[in-house]
This record gives sequence, structure tokens and C-alpha cells, in this order.
Amino acid sequence: MQLNQSEVITIQAGSLANQVCTHFWNIQEYGFTNKPTTAECEFPFTYQVLFDDSIRKLKPRALAVDVRETVDFGTKLNSQLIPTFCDIPLWNSQVDQVIRSTPQSNGNKHLCSNWTNCLSPSAHRTWCHDDILYKLPVSLQPIPTEFTDDKTDQPNSIVSLSTFTEGQDVYRSGNHVAEECDDRIRRLAESCSFVNSFQVVVDAEDGFSGVGTRLLENIVEEFPKAFIFSVPLYHSSALSHMSTRLQKIAIVNQLCLINNLESGDFISHGCWLPMDVSELYGDHRHVCQKMSVLASVLDTVTTPTKLAYKFGGLNMNNLWSVTSFAQGRNMLTAQAGICCHEKADDQLAWYNFNPYYNQGKRIVGETVLPQPVLWRQLMSRGVTDSKLMDNLWKMCNVVTDDTTRSVKNNNNNNNNNNNTNNHVNSNNSLAAANLHIPSLYTSGLSRLVYTLPNYPLQTTSSRMMNQINPPSSSSSSAGAAPPNCQQYPTMRTACIVDVPNTNSYEAKALEKLVKSLIPYKSHPVDTLMELEIWQEFLESAQTRLIDAYTTK
Repeated sequence: MQLNQSEVITIQAGSLANQVCTHFWNIQEYGFTNKPTTAECEFPFTYQVLFDDSIRKLKPRALAVDVRETVDFGTKLNSQLIPTFCDIPLWNSQVDQVIRSTPQSNGNKHLCSNWTNCLSPSAHRTWCHDDILYKLPVSLQPIPTEFTDDKTDQPNSIVSLSTFTEGQDVYRSGNHVAEECDDRIRRLAESCSFVNSFQVVVDAEDGFSGVGTRLLENIVEEFPKAFIFSVPLYHSSALSHMSTRLQKIAIVNQLCLINNLESGDFISHGCWLPMDVSELYGDHRHVCQKMSVLASVLDTVTTPTKLAYKFGGLNMNNLWSVTSFAQGRNMLTAQAGICCHEKADDQLAWYNFNPYYNQGKRIVGETVLPQPVLWRQLMSRGVTDSKLMDNLWKMCNVVTDDTTRSVKNNNNNNNNNNNTNNHVNSNNSLAAANLHIPSLYTSGLSRLVYTLPNYPLQTTSSRMMNQINPPSSSSSSAGAAPPNCQQYPTMRTACIVDVPNTNSYEAKALEKLVKSLIPYKSHPVDTLMELEIWQEFLESAQTRLIDAYTTK
């Protein structure tokens, strides 16, 4: 194995996190197994960053933690799923047959999908038996990932939701869960030449916020110099199906998590990128399609860590530390243009995935412009329209003067009076997409990190495999995606990552959420949390989530 000083260990905790990461790993699998073999075409990626190839097969440097109800592994060997020498080498093992059982629920009729069914058949044994997957011995009630269109669903149709404290208790120091997970993370680190960073993907609105916090605490203690890139995942539309009490619990869960992510004493080297799957509802019908879009955004914003150094590769610390976060503000905001079908590049569908940006925009009103941002990065995969990228880059460099709030273009310093939508020299497709990009402060920085027009995000879909091996074929299905997984086979993306400034949309949303808990100061919403700890949390949330984001 070629030594690489940028190895990344991935921790994924929670059903939503694992669904997204399953599709993320499907993309990595396809990328590695379909890399060019000819000398004329140099491959820009180095997948040793994410995979351990020291044991004659590539194994993800990952730990997946979830409840038993959402894991669908069996033990009966299926001879039709035994890989042959022609199979994908990434998951080079015999495969267990998937034996399904009825998931158990704590009263919720909306269950999370069995994300393990979205793994390619040849991946099952590796995930089940190579210390990648850890099933919690006790059950937490996660946020459901999918709802039916049944109009009988009432706001109180979800009757149970785990709390932050329950998640912390599951992973309390010294118990079996903590010792087992810590030991697995330690073994992952021992297989690295140097642990540069961790990417931690975690459910933010249920009890896994507590599990994720404990995991982060132990990682920081064990690897104090490692950079921590955290991705809290949200399902904000699920809140509308909950009672008022459960909505408050979900708010407490997410604020407890991000309050720790904003603590310099807790994480001294890190940042966090919140993403909300609910932004995709209406455009992507199947749950796998929604999760694969989020996976494509996660892959796009972390692609520099997988690039070889001669192609502009960066380790996680160099990628994100240039943000120069002020006053402890560690949040990033991602806006992405996605093309999931065989359409032209100029038909990218744009989404802002930060739930706090979208909530804050609704709070202040559509007519109020967002505050200029401190810093911005632009990156793209598979977008071949150079004119579109040029225009997008111009839009990303619109600058607002700190004192006069006048708008100018950072590329040519020409005044521009169109400061409503920041469509500077944009082509019709970007204007039609109703793309709104906050301007930069004059002291702000922008960077075009990379463009890879010839490397879209791809995976082996069931539709593609059926063209090769029709369903009636008796050939082995190893290496194909499961027939029920609807992950998009090809995705092209352009991502804009911003550092929000004070008094931003994000700040307005955080302020409203924290203040909504003030009436409960004397009686914790999380009833398992001690009163003293609860009050300390409210005080620190005021400092880290309100004061830091509203005071210059």
C-alpha cells in the first residue's frame, strides 16, 4: 500500500446516517473498481484514504453504529451470492443471504428502512463480519426516514422518540458499548500510517445525538490532533408528524449535539456541515434517491481528500482549516446543484441543505437579503459545461462592501446594481433555477477548489445491471446493486460551501430554537437530564449558539 498521510476514518451513527453513508460507500466502490487501467489515463483519486488494502482486499475505514431494527443481515449462506473471480474485488468474501424479519418498534408505525439492503450483495459479509457494523444491544427510537402519503397520519402518529440523554447512557464510559466501539476505532487507527482526520456522520434529532457526542468525546481524547469533520443529519419534515412534546425533544437533541460541536474545549480542530434530507421531498420519490443525493453532496465536498497530491489533493485539515472560523463559529452551509438524470448540465436542480439557513429565511421573510458570508469554496463533479461553471464562479465572487452594502464583482471590480439575486453575468439556466447565493464581505475569501468534469459520481444500479444480466438470467447477482435499491446510477454536482457570518439566516434560526426552550428552564424537556446539567446547557447554548452568531 502506498503510504498516505491523509487517511480518514468514517464514523456513521444512526439510521439516517447509515442510509446516507451506505450510498456514499456504493459510490466509492464503483469509483475504485472502475478506475482506468491504461497508462495514458492517469487516475486522480487515491482510495487508500478511505480504504484499508493491507489484508488483500479493500476494507472501508469505517464504523457503522445502529439499532438492530434497521439492520437486515442473515446467517444462511446463499450459494448464488458467492462471488466469483470476476466479481468486484472491493468486497471479496462470501456473502450472507439476507433473511428479513419484522422490525420491532416502540410504538412507531413509521419505521426506518433496512439500509443494509442497499449494499451490493458482495458487500454484506464484509460489513457484517469485519468489525464495520456494530448493532446496539439496546434499542433507541430513531427519527423515521420515510412517511406514507396516508392522509390519516396525524401530528401525533409518532409516539416515541429517544432523547439525547438516553443516547449518552447507551454509550456511557466503561460500559460494553463504549469499550467495544472504542476498541474498533482503535483498530481502525492502527491500520493507518497516520490518522489525519475523522468524518463523523450522525443523526441529529434523535437519541443518536447523544451517542454521537460520546463517540466524539472519545475520539477527541484518543486523537487530540485529528481534524473532526462532523455531518449532523436532519429530517425536519418529520417534525410535522410529531406531537408538540416530541418536537421539543427533537429540538433539544439537535441543540445538545451542535452545542458541543461549537465548543472549542470539546473539539479544537473541526467544523460541522448540517444537511437536511427534507429539502429533497417532492423532487425525489424513493428514499434511496434522497439518500443518494445527500451522499453525492458528502462525496463532492470531501473529494479533495481523495485526490492524489499531484492533482491538488488536500487533507481534511487543509481543506477546512482555511475557513479561519471566528469566535468559535464552526458551522458550514452547503448549497448544491444536482443532476440525477440524463439531462444537460444546465438543468442542475439547486438545494440549500442547511436546515438553519432555510428556517432563518422563513423567519426573516423572503424579501430580506441574506448577510454576506465570510468565506466560500466551489467544487464540482461531472459538470462539463465550462460556461456554466464560469458564470457560477462569477456569482460566487459578488462582494458586498462592509460599510455601504453596495455590491460589486470580485473578479473585475465592476459595480453591479443587481444585488437582489446576485445573478452576475449568469446564464439563463442559473437564473431559471432561482439560485440565490449570498454575497461575500470585501474581506471574505473565495476559492475554486477543483472541477472534475470527466468524473461524475457513479454507482452500479439495478437498472444498469438488468441491461447486462436480465432478471431471467441465471447468472450470479454478486456485484450488482440490490433490486430494491433505487440509487441514481450517475450524478453530476456543483457544491458551494459557505461560512455564515454574524446575524445570518442561520443565526436567526438558532436564536429562535434556543429561546423556545427558555420557558422550560426549571423543568428539563429531556426528563432524564438532571436540572443542573440542563441549566448549564441552556447557558452554554446562549453563549455558543446565540451570542457567537449574533455578535461581531
